[in-house]
Amino acid sequence: MHILILISRYQRLAEEHGKFSRRIYGGVGRKVQKRSSPRTWKTPPPGFIKVNVNAYVSQEGWVGLGAVARNDAEEVIFAASRRERAHWSPKIVECKAAFMGVKLARRPGLYFRRCHVS
Repeated sequence: MHILILISRYQRLAEEHGKFSRRIYGGVGRKVQKRSSPRTWKTPPPGFIKVNVNAYVSQEGWVGLGAVARNDAEEVIFAASRRERAHWSPKIVECKAAFMGVKLARRPGLYFRRCHVS
């Protein structure tokens, strides 16, 4: 699938859910689902970068987004984190983190066509 299509879909999904959440939940907190992430990292195929993303949802209405990109030589290409006020589900926050990672991988000077996101 073309990277621009993926970016468009991630962005649209995150924006639609953001609008829905603001309309339904407003500023009210809610319970959080706990999930764990894998503890091992696998290198991407040669010529690819791998963007690992993670997200955090707090009961106080904060979400955290993180992304790290590495190449097949395990060198870090970029790392980023972001925190914002929101009442989103864990799946939406993960989508936002994935979108952030792909968006960073497409910055001028870092434009990667072959990218794994996990």
